[in-house]
Amino acid sequence: SFLPANLAVQRWLLEAAHQALQGEGQRSPTDTIDLAATAMRTMPVERPELFGMAWQELGRLSDLAPKNLGLLAMRAEMALVARALAGTDAAPQWDTQAEQVEERLKQLEGERTGQPDAAVAWRYYRARRFMAGAADPKAPELAEASQLAETIHAAQPEWPAVRMLQGQVLDARDQP
Repeated sequence: SFLPANLAVQRWLLEAAHQALQGEGQRSPTDTIDLAATAMRTMPVERPELFGMAWQELGRLSDLAPKNLGLLAMRAEMALVARALAGTDAAPQWDTQAEQVEERLKQLEGERTGQPDAAVAWRYYRARRFMAGAADPKAPELAEASQLAETIHAAQPEWPAVRMLQGQVLDARDQP
């Protein structure tokens, strides 16, 4: 399923955010990262308010460190988790949030590498968002997610997350 398959990625994202913050010479916001981790583990049944606090705090930190890929990746992950658990009425709100983070990732990756076509993070999260919104194995969103996964694989064939993404796309499209 979409959510359990991403639990391993969440830990990696938290570590990446922590390392990215330290790499930019800023004091590490350990409390915020811990808050985000707890929110992702407990949301929504136990403490949904914690998730909202973590989302807002990560947004504030992203504004303070706008070139921090780790924080943006964590926000993208949180938006996907929230979308998956929000239900039909709130899903469009989280789609919008995720799309905004994807656009920021796209811009930042392009600036950092000088090669916007080689950027993978925004494509990864966009593919996952498309998969989450697809209700039918033949949905056009799944075809787009498949194309994004192939583009990511071509740019980063050794990245384990892209292999998982490719498998999820095949599974969603009912393909072996």
